[in-house]
Amino acid sequence: MKRVDRLILSNICRPFVFIYFVALAALALEQSVRLTNVLVDEKGPPAAIFQMLVAVLPEYCAQAMQLAFFFAILIAFRTMNKEGALTSFHAAGQSFARLLSPALILSFILGSAYLFTAGVLQPRGEHRFEKTGYYLSYGAYGPPLQAGVWLDIGDGTSFFSQAADRNTGNLSGVFIEQRRTDGTIIATSAKRGRLPRPRLGAGYMLSLRDGRQLLTGPTGARIGEMEFETLTLPLKGPTIAEFRVFGSRAKEIGLLKLVQKSFSREASPDTDPVSRFRLRLAALLAHGVSFIPFAVIAAALGSMSAPRGRDYSLLFGAAIFLSYIQFAGAAEHSDFAGLEKLALAFALLAATAIALAYRASQPLQNSFRRNSPSVRGRRGVSWLWNGALKGLPNEKVFPRSFMRFSESNPNVRLPRET
Repeated sequence: MKRVDRLILSNICRPFVFIYFVALAALALEQSVRLTNVLVDEKGPPAAIFQMLVAVLPEYCAQAMQLAFFFAILIAFRTMNKEGALTSFHAAGQSFARLLSPALILSFILGSAYLFTAGVLQPRGEHRFEKTGYYLSYGAYGPPLQAGVWLDIGDGTSFFSQAADRNTGNLSGVFIEQRRTDGTIIATSAKRGRLPRPRLGAGYMLSLRDGRQLLTGPTGARIGEMEFETLTLPLKGPTIAEFRVFGSRAKEIGLLKLVQKSFSREASPDTDPVSRFRLRLAALLAHGVSFIPFAVIAAALGSMSAPRGRDYSLLFGAAIFLSYIQFAGAAEHSDFAGLEKLALAFALLAATAIALAYRASQPLQNSFRRNSPSVRGRRGVSWLWNGALKGLPNEKVFPRSFMRFSESNPNVRLPRET
């Protein structure tokens, strides 16, 4: 690897690592806020929310990878342009395509990593996320146990416990009051108890130890009394059906199996249609290949940024990146002409990359036009124009980084004073 490639890669990797972890933390924080609201609404345990957050991390890793790669290249080329390094490289005979080669190599590596993350890790995470949310919404993680608080668990049943462990379901100081439709009341008290998670297809089964049960009539007269060592009470709870099997949805299938299902003639009745599998496969491939035009667009915008004064390259880059992500995301979830919309989004991204690459292929001409008096409205001409045409090899025209580069490269010849 040449010195130019190491310099460009080092300028890209530093902001990439920073932006990647910041974006990943922001996405995880946003999802954790949503899951906290679910925790409050469904009154589930924190462990279930943590499982859902871990399950969705592969998707956020893939999204953060795209974001960090694009803006890392844009910031790296923009910084090198402002410091004069790009001008030095161009003056040494390095074309825009040559300077872009390290970013393109990195785009192939990260594109492959994206396909692995989104095509292998994310499908299982999607299934686990929806499965946990399904069981959480149906109460599979147990009722909302709160010590010292009367809880109405439905069907005329009130529940109270002096101490309760939400993770194990162990109880102490339990009191239950059940009101029947005929007016009778069954009051049950016990020293210890346990309320485990319900099994699939069954409700809650409360196990009590060392207690007493009292039956009273509508008028409050005692009808019967019983002491027990162990007692099992069925409580009203939802009958939870089995969650769908893994692989019945397009977003829950790995990349290799997704290719097989995309080219099959018809799908099973309990799975998504074949068109949905094809759209999912096209979206994965488009997002993986999009790292190449992203690298070209970011490098071109950074190369054409203004060395001094106002610079809108970051704003333009953010607009292009968000437009493609939104357009491609809407096409991926579209029920009508999804493939056509996705192809249009990628075609527009590729056309933008080609146009900006052509515009950035004449950097010296762009610099002269941008810094000329007719455009800038300033007295005199730019330092690059004066220094490069007069042939003064000083640090004002050629920065120190380029002077060291030229000394180590025998193919670079600096103009000498006469």
